[in-house]
Amino acid sequence: MELTQIRNIAIKHETDWKIDQVFINNENLSDVIKGRTFIEWNFEPFRPDNAKITLQAGFERLFQDIFCVVDDLYSLDRGCLAAYLSSFLYERLTPMWTHLMGCGKHIMAIQYWKKFISITHEWEDRNKKHIHKGTPYAFIAYTYLLIGDVDTGFSYIYNAIEEDIKLNSVCPQLNYPRSAPVYLTASLSPDRRNVLYPLVKEIRSELETYLNDYRKYFGRTLTLSEFDNKFLQDVALDTIKYYFVFTYWTIFEYRRKVSTTMMQNDFSKLKNANWMFALCLVIDKLLNSKYSTKFISDGIKRLSEDKGFMTETDLNNLRSQDNFNEEPDVVIPKLLPMNLHYNGSSVRKEIQYLFVAWNIRNFAGHNIQTQNVIVSNFEELLKILLYGIFIIVEDY
Repeated sequence: MELTQIRNIAIKHETDWKIDQVFINNENLSDVIKGRTFIEWNFEPFRPDNAKITLQAGFERLFQDIFCVVDDLYSLDRGCLAAYLSSFLYERLTPMWTHLMGCGKHIMAIQYWKKFISITHEWEDRNKKHIHKGTPYAFIAYTYLLIGDVDTGFSYIYNAIEEDIKLNSVCPQLNYPRSAPVYLTASLSPDRRNVLYPLVKEIRSELETYLNDYRKYFGRTLTLSEFDNKFLQDVALDTIKYYFVFTYWTIFEYRRKVSTTMMQNDFSKLKNANWMFALCLVIDKLLNSKYSTKFISDGIKRLSEDKGFMTETDLNNLRSQDNFNEEPDVVIPKLLPMNLHYNGSSVRKEIQYLFVAWNIRNFAGHNIQTQNVIVSNFEELLKILLYGIFIIVEDY
């Protein structure tokens, strides 16, 4: 065990970064935090997300002292220890977060972390320095995701990942962000270091059900593990992967709260269309990554010829024959039975599934006109678009 003393802070640590204990003015930091009622709450019952939090007099000074030492460590080219010191501080604050979560006070738990992030930002702005904030961003992200606010949760996830990318530049032995718990969440990783493993396990279980049905329907072999390796864990596809996981998680969470019968309204037609469009964008960008195509139409044609499904000429003739350029309410009902024929032969199901994505992608990219088929056949369309993603990923 090594001891590093800077200013009024003493750090007991292993190697260059793994911290065991921190002492501030000769007091154990954990005991200083644990032994104080250091926070007061003031909020309107109908606006808990605007809670005003007051810290006990002098408590904020603790942050200033530690942040100054963090900066000193960076100046001494000890980036790993600097980042771990800030993370160590935030982690000593988690017992209160855990208590609030256990009492069902998730909104207050969010405001709790926002207060400390605010203190950090103020110090950064004042000193023109950077403090690693991956830990509080991650805890806020987890809290939002646990209450079903996927949009805000993923905003904090991506900010935490950006923090971890910066951390990796000064401490590459951590292999961040790929080994960071927050990255595991954004990748739907089954790794148990993933703090949200129980929730991710639920989402993966549903995804695996779709994969099982896909294998039976197409006679394919793609497993969830292969889907991980070819897509969810492929660094080159990170941006597309993040968008897919965000979209799929959003749909998963919404369906958990809102039954299909409650989707029969114009608002749901627009909301569902956004999700369908997002999945079509994933298909489009996967094809673009594989074939360097500009449009989803070009990508589908390249894939079709590559796999021997149908030539580009035949594809164009088929689209003209059945007039697939119209709106989804007209085109999708023609495609859902999956019984298209061309020149006297059945059209491959893969092509018909990708035609659905082609139609929704082109329509939703230019219109906000409501389409009944988006809600009346929501579950079937979701399955078709997921199958379209599986088709591309399997041969990636």
